[in-house]
This record gives sequence, C-alpha cells and structure tokens, in this order.
Amino acid sequence: MVGKSENSVQQIRSVNEYGDGVSWFRGSIIGKGGFGCVYLANLKNPKSKYSFFPALMAVKSAEVSISGSIQKEREVLSNVHGFPDIIKCFGEETTMGHNGAMVYNLLLEYGSGGTLTGRIKKYNGGDGLSKFEVKVIARSILRGLCHIHGIGYVHYDLKPDTNQ
Repeated sequence: MVGKSENSVQQIRSVNEYGDGVSWFRGSIIGKGGFGCVYLANLKNPKSKYSFFPALMAVKSAEVSISGSIQKEREVLSNVHGFPDIIKCFGEETTMGHNGAMVYNLLLEYGSGGTLTGRIKKYNGGDGLSKFEVKVIARSILRGLCHIHGIGYVHYDLKPDTNQ
C-alpha cells in the first residue's frame, strides 16, 4: 500500500513528467481516463496583452504515440467551435516529457463546476440534483448533442464523469 505522502510525490512527479507549454505551466491532475490525463494549467504571464488564452485552462495530455483519440477530439472541437453548450478548445501544443517522449496537449476551457457526477453527489446533501437542475443540465447536453449530430458527429462516450 502506498502512503499519502508517497502518493503526493508520485502525483507531483507525474505532473512534471509531461513538461510545460510555451505560455502555460502544468498544474495538478484533475482527471484521468482511457485517452489521457487532464491537468489544470495556468498562464506563465496572465497579464500579457498578446495572450489569447484564459488565465486558467484544462490541458488534456497523452504521449504522441497514443494520442490519436485526443487529436481526433481536437478536429471535432475545431468543427463545432463557438457553440455555447460545447467546451471551447484553445489549441494544441506538443511538449517534451522528462523521459524524452513527445507529449500531445489539447488546451481546453476549464469547467470550474466539476463533472456531472461530482455535482450529483454534492447537491442536496448527496441526494442528487433538483428537478429544475436536471432540466437545465439535460437541455444543455441535448442542445450540444443535437448540434454535433447535425454536422455529422456522434458522441460515443457520454457519461456523468465526462460532462462538465
């Protein structure tokens, strides 16, 4: 069994293994899935008038050799950009990991509300969302799905853990 302090060291080590971007640095891990890991990212110089990134982003990362799914996600997001119910993509960047591997990074809007799973567990003392909240969230998800379906895409990984 790994102790708490040992886990913290491993998490810090894994964050730093993928390296930082040109204008942003990698923060703590906020999600992990079959296609990569998601980290918080902060701008190195948030007051720069030349930066078109927000001060806080989410960065989805995977080694280039296994990043095909994330690269496809970038393609889809670039085709659906500007729709209010779909997360914004700010671009992509390749970094060098400390092990020498190239890392593909997708720069995304940070959904500060957390995942739908987290919201369900948190609200009403763990009893779930109110009917009103369910309606608002369901409408938003359905609008986004209708939009992407209308241009020929199908979302095949829709679940509360991946919805913000």
